[in-house]
Amino acid sequence: MPKPTVYITHKIPQAALDIIAAHCDYTMWEDEATPVPHDVLLRSIVDVDGV
Repeated sequence: MPKPTVYITHKIPQAALDIIAAHCDYTMWEDEATPVPHDVLLRSIVDVDGV
């Protein structure tokens, strides 16, 4: 069974990322200075299981 896929909307501590990575495939917004633009967020979450 494949891992669920999640989208992480901002940087999180490495310890938390390690836990997520152990159980999920993930994509993360990398820009700490700006929030995820609405259009990017909508495109990024189309095929994910969680945000």
